[in-house]
Amino acid sequence: MNWYLVSVVSLFMLIFVVGCGTSESVQPPIPSTSISKPAPIVTNQVDRVSSQDSQNDSLEGEEIFAGLGGCGACHTIEGLTTGGVGPELTHIGTDAASRKSGLSASEYIEESIRSPEAFVPEGVERAMPGLMTSGITAHLTDGQVEALVKFLVSKK
Repeated sequence: MNWYLVSVVSLFMLIFVVGCGTSESVQPPIPSTSISKPAPIVTNQVDRVSSQDSQNDSLEGEEIFAGLGGCGACHTIEGLTTGGVGPELTHIGTDAASRKSGLSASEYIEESIRSPEAFVPEGVERAMPGLMTSGITAHLTDGQVEALVKFLVSKK
């Protein structure tokens, strides 16, 4: 009886080993796919985030203009501030693009914020020359100046 039990168990193990992996197992092939361009939903989400970031910067820039930056004390932007000492800036986003040859509107506005005495365009009179110096905006961080520039460029 022992001999019979050992034979049955051995036969079972032999069948198990042969049937479970001595040959290559056949698996379905893994599809090879390549993505040639991002799916539209991804692009839309990225565009939406970029647009939202730009809007946030512009809103932050407006708050800086009217508050922390002190810009509105001297400059007028229709519907926002009524300062009467500095140049009127309601359409500065459009005007700045042609003020200084070789500079974009953003570059011109940033230069005007960081170094106000560097360039005064023809036709722009200063009520009080020397009033706006680079020290007037020295307390603003680079990020705040960038937000302020984006806000002013949006004024078309």
